[in-house]
Amino acid sequence: MTGKPIPPTAQDLLDAIEEFLREDAAPNLEGYSRFRARVASNLVAMLRRELASTESLSGDAELASEIRHGSRSWRDAEVLNRVKSVNLNRLRIHNPKWIIDS
Repeated sequence: MTGKPIPPTAQDLLDAIEEFLREDAAPNLEGYSRFRARVASNLVAMLRRELASTESLSGDAELASEIRHGSRSWRDAEVLNRVKSVNLNRLRIHNPKWIIDS
């Protein structure tokens, strides 16, 4: 085989780190160190989901400012749908277990 090997992607690296923390490190630790390894594993999973997401987590700062200053209302259907969409995307990244399918 010739040529250079294909370098791992950011997703590949995050997958490897998450697996190491969850499967190797945490089970061999105790107490607070085990807890911190699990937290680190969860943070890596969040990063992985954020990288895979097509939407920005920043939401809509201009819309938030307009709501805050009263020039737009959260009761407006368009505004409410946008706010719901932004927050649903945040849940998909930060903790997808909290999403209730309806």
